[in-house]
Amino acid sequence: NAQRSEERVPSELSKLLSDNVIFRTENAKRNSISSYSVTNDDVLLSIDERFYDESFNASLHELKELGDVRLKELIQVEKQKLLNQLTVISKKVFSVVLERQADYNQEFNRILELQDELDSALGFCTSSRLQTASAKKSIAAAGLELVYKYRKKKQLMSLLQSLEVIKTMQETELHIQAQISKGDFAEAIHLLAECQKVLQPFSHFTCVAQLNLKLQDTLIMAEEMLDNALAKVCENFNTSQYERIQEAYESLGKSHVALDQLFMHMTTAIHTAALSVVSGYVVLYGSSIDVNKVTFSELCKKAVPESCVPCLLDLCRSMWTLMFNFNRVINWHLSNNILGNIALNDHQSDDIP
Repeated sequence: NAQRSEERVPSELSKLLSDNVIFRTENAKRNSISSYSVTNDDVLLSIDERFYDESFNASLHELKELGDVRLKELIQVEKQKLLNQLTVISKKVFSVVLERQADYNQEFNRILELQDELDSALGFCTSSRLQTASAKKSIAAAGLELVYKYRKKKQLMSLLQSLEVIKTMQETELHIQAQISKGDFAEAIHLLAECQKVLQPFSHFTCVAQLNLKLQDTLIMAEEMLDNALAKVCENFNTSQYERIQEAYESLGKSHVALDQLFMHMTTAIHTAALSVVSGYVVLYGSSIDVNKVTFSELCKKAVPESCVPCLLDLCRSMWTLMFNFNRVINWHLSNNILGNIALNDHQSDDIP
């Protein structure tokens, strides 16, 4: 134990001597620094940037920086340094606050004005509620009943008007059927479009939805009957009837489709007429062939020589009738429709030799 005590005494003595040397060194530095004029900016620059971090533990940092220093004077030096830095920082913050004092006062006044406006709005709302409650109490039950009945009357009148419109549209649908039966397709299609447009605001009614479906079916039927009427033009052209057909297709926005359909019907009419004439003579002269199961060329081979001349005459008459009507269609388009003229010329050059 005596030996350990002797070893510890020199160690503590050397520690004290070391701290004394450090203190003298720091004291000399302080004296040398104080001999110069140190500005606040210099002090600010000397502050460790980590002190500005809110999550930084400055106390623990300073304790670690001191380490094993035991001299009170050295600790006081470090303390004084930190106090000087704190003083400079406080002055800087105070000066910045003074510089922004006008802005602060302006913002504070604005907040006060906003608070006054909110108080005024709150007072207005409170007053309005009180007045509303007072009016509610002052109005008699009969007055409220009158307002309710008037509102109910307006609703019933609106419903009655809607029902009258729906009834009119149902009657119009019957009129459309009559127009289609008479062959006035243009008027029927125009009425269909008007009905669908009028019924659009009343689509929330179930009966209107059903009526719309019925009108759509009627439109499809009208297009089919219109196509049938167009097919009849190939065999019997009528100027007024054809004009109504073209007006109907124009109402549908299908003028070009009408021309395509006409050429298709003309082609079908030619094949049908030829097949009908030849098959009639084949059957007339005693052939038992089923005309529905053979081609046209095979059917022609079954014709006997005696039937060729009358068959050819009837065939020419049928073709002449078709070409005559087709020529009248072309002349009508040439004199009435430039667009139809162009389309007809194109089809004529492609389909008719």
